[in-house]
Order: sequence, then C-alpha cells, then structure tokens
Amino acid sequence: MTTTTPVAAGADLVLSIPSVAGVPAADVSAVVANVTVTQPSVGGHLTAYPDNGERLPTASNLNFTAGQTVANLVAVPVDGGGVVFHNGSRGTVHVLMDLQGFYGRAGSGFKPVSPERVLDTRSGLGTSSAGAIAAHGTLSLDLSGRVPADTTAVVLNLTVTRPTEHGYLTAYPDAGAMPGVSNLNFTAGETVANLAVVPVTDGKVDFYNGSGGTVQVVADLEGYFGSAAAGANQSYVPERPARLIDTRSDFGATGPVPAYGSISFYPLWHQDCSAGCPRLAGAVLNVTATQPQKNGFLTVYPNEQAVPNASNLNFTAGMTVPNLVSVADPGLMIGVYHHSSGSVQVIVDDEGYYIVPQS
Repeated sequence: MTTTTPVAAGADLVLSIPSVAGVPAADVSAVVANVTVTQPSVGGHLTAYPDNGERLPTASNLNFTAGQTVANLVAVPVDGGGVVFHNGSRGTVHVLMDLQGFYGRAGSGFKPVSPERVLDTRSGLGTSSAGAIAAHGTLSLDLSGRVPADTTAVVLNLTVTRPTEHGYLTAYPDAGAMPGVSNLNFTAGETVANLAVVPVTDGKVDFYNGSGGTVQVVADLEGYFGSAAAGANQSYVPERPARLIDTRSDFGATGPVPAYGSISFYPLWHQDCSAGCPRLAGAVLNVTATQPQKNGFLTVYPNEQAVPNASNLNFTAGMTVPNLVSVADPGLMIGVYHHSSGSVQVIVDDEGYYIVPQS
C-alpha cells in the first residue's frame, strides 16, 4: 500500500485487510507490516490500530519530524476487518505499508530467543571479513547453524550505521528475487534500527544496500518461525495498543532515565492474568526513545537476566526513535537499559504477547 494523496492532519486512513493479496479472509488475528512515513509537512506520530469501532489508543507506532522518512515494524490486531492509520500531526503525511506476514488463530510456530548478535560488518562477525557493504551491494548471512533446519523465517533487529549516502536496506531470502520494498531508510551519517521478519532459504538471508554509498550493518537474532522446531508452538495474542511506560510524565517509571541507567516494569500479561493462565513465552512492545541528551541506544531484556550484547534502537541527541521489540521469556519483569552518557525519556506501549498453549 502506498498513498497517492497525503493523509490529512488528524485524519485516518483505513485499509481493508481481507482485500490485501495473500491474506486469508478468515482466521487471521493480526498482520505484521513494515510501515513507512515519508514527506511529513510537520512533526508528529502515526498510530496503527484495528478498525473495529474502538477509540483511538493512547499509543504511537512511528514518530517523525518534518521531511523525515522513517519506518517501523507493526503487529496490528485485525479482528477479521481492517487497520486504521491515524495521522497524529497537524500536517499531511504519506504512508507506505509492506506486508510481512500474518498470524492465524492457531499456533504461530514462532520461537522467541534471547537477543544474539549474528552480524556486525564493522568487526566481520557473520561475514568472511570486516568491511562495509558497497554501494548497491549485497551481503549474504548464513544462520543455518543458529536456527533449526525447518525454519521458514527469522526475526532480526537490523541496524544501519555509518552510511556515507542516504538510501535504504532491504532484507530478503538468499538467492531469491529482491522485493521492491525496504526494511529501513537512512540518511548520511545516521544510525537507525528496525525489526524485520525475513523469510530464509536454507537458513540464509541477503541484505541489499539501496544507496550510492557504503553502509555498515548490524543484525541481532530475536526469534524464528518453524513448524517442527522444538518449542516453536507459541500462539501470538495481539492486543489493542496500551501505554505501559512514559517517563516524561512519570507514568509507570520516573524519568528521565539517567546515563547508563535502567528501568523495569511488569508486562501487561502479568498485570491482567491470574493463576492458571498459559505460560508467557514472549512480549511484543513498541519502545520509543525521546529527548536524548547524547547519542546512544536502548536494550530491552528480561529483567532477571544479564543485559545482552544487543541493541533494540539507536538514537542521536534530540531524536525521537521508535522500534518494535520482541522479548523472549520475559519472566516477571522487563528491563530497559540505557547505553549513553546523557539522560533519555522512554515510552513503552504493549502490542501483544506469545503464550505456550495449554495441553
């Protein structure tokens, strides 16, 4: 989907999901899509939520400034209907949506894992040698030793850094035709991250650098889909977006988060569920960093565990940056660690969760 005319200030754009090619007319609980905002006339935010007559949630999926192009992965409940995109700005904006997949009401075959860095072109991790991806070049990543043989798709948090020109990055199955879509967009010198669901061929994925300059790429594995993989039988339960944390107003946690500090919170599942509920296998959150004083990044992880060597979103001073995050086996509480020498405000919106169905 691409808007040919911009979405007006404060207006809604409604997309009928059953009309989208490849999505069944029934038995779909949520769609997963990479949503891109481009050519906004003023700063603001975009909110995606189900077209079922409910009121606009107090949550956001993308934040943008005037003229910025920004993308974020979203997982939106559909309830057999459509998706509403609300332009929460006082100006116009164009919206693009690239469908990544959908969840049925039966088990999704998804296995969330603790974040693991699998690619870093700066150091040569996951590649034959260190070095940036060349202009309009392609890099192949072999994950066959890290995911089961029956894996059909992987969930990667992708980060682009040190780009010498503006452009985009596309992730797609190895040796397949490159799709006419992007997973993240960047400008020269920018560090930007986005979660991606990428189909695999024999455990391999390719990355295309859609720019006229070089770019460094980092990838953290966060999960995989596979019908027979041990434990990969979780069901995804989409939820109406709900705000859990907003440190700007001290909602859920006191802000701002100090340099190299952290906050923790209970997932909505533990707030709503009593004894006897199915086991929580993963939490899906939209996390936003805003008003950072210095450059840095956030890492989201199970609070009972050590902070992993991975990042979920990167920011520069003064930027507002969102990203969808999947937290495997979160336990009782989820932590957000702030890697920078200045303070930052953090916003967390609940999007859904994975459960292990009871037998």
